[in-house]
Amino acid sequence: MDVDYYDFEANTDLNDYFLGIFKQFDKKGESAIELGDLGTALRMCGMAPTEADIAGWCKQYDDGTYKISSDIFLEIVKKSVTDYKGLEALKDAFRSFDPNLRGYLPPHEIRYILTNFGEKLTDEEINDFLAEAAIADVDTEGNVNYETFLVKFMPDFMQ
Repeated sequence: MDVDYYDFEANTDLNDYFLGIFKQFDKKGESAIELGDLGTALRMCGMAPTEADIAGWCKQYDDGTYKISSDIFLEIVKKSVTDYKGLEALKDAFRSFDPNLRGYLPPHEIRYILTNFGEKLTDEEINDFLAEAAIADVDTEGNVNYETFLVKFMPDFMQ
C-alpha cells in the first residue's frame, strides 16, 4: 500500500485503532494524554519518531497544559503515516549491507544497523528484536532474513 495516497479519514477501523492506543494513556478520561507519553503512544501505533520529532510536536502543540488532545494525536499520526517512506525504502537500506543480495544478514550486521542508524535502540530492545527474528526466518548459518524481519515488526497498514 502506498501511504502517500492513504485515505486516513475514511478508514474508521484504523482511526479506532489509534484512538484505542491513545485511550490507554488517557489516564483521567479527558481525551488528553501527558506530553511525556506521546513518544510511547506513537511507537505503539507503529511509528518511529525521533526524540527531536517528539520535542518539536510538544513545543508546537502544548497549550500550557502539558497534554496533547486526541485530535492533535491523530493529526500527528496522520502526518507520520503520510511522511512514511515505506517498507521498500527500509528493505533497500538493509540491502546495502547485503553485498551478495541473498536477503540474509548476520545478526551482528542487523545489530550494527539498529544501533547506528535512525533512532538509537537500547541493547535490550535490539536483543528482543533479534530473538524474535531468529524465530521467524534464519538460514543454516544463523543469518536473519531481513525482509521477514522488517515485515514482522511493522504494522500491516505501513507495509
